[in-house]
Amino acid sequence: MRRLAFLVCGLFVASSIATALATSRPTIKRTWAWNVTGTTAGATVEYTDFGLSAHTWFEYSTNSTMAGAKRTPEIAHLAVGVLNAFHGRLDGLQPATTYYFRAYVRTAAGTASSAIGTFTTAPGR
Repeated sequence: MRRLAFLVCGLFVASSIATALATSRPTIKRTWAWNVTGTTAGATVEYTDFGLSAHTWFEYSTNSTMAGAKRTPEIAHLAVGVLNAFHGRLDGLQPATTYYFRAYVRTAAGTASSAIGTFTTAPGR
């Protein structure tokens, strides 16, 4: 009887944890820019989706308040439930210009946004 009670209790706890994770908003671990040229840059976000399908995108602007930000296309990802990475491409940039960017991750449980990052494009030729 004790084993049955222990098993039922264990299943309840596991179910409760799974439900809590599935209703948790995504979390963003970090973002960074890479392969920055005079007119393009790559951007990456690492995030956890807690087992829910996610949509990811970036916004970027020359204004530190993100005013007038451009937005990359929103990309859908299947649920994985572990640390994920999404790579985006920021196009139409001006040479020798400082840009500010942030990532967004949306699941059925909510949306998370990263801190604002920065990079400077290479000088023009």
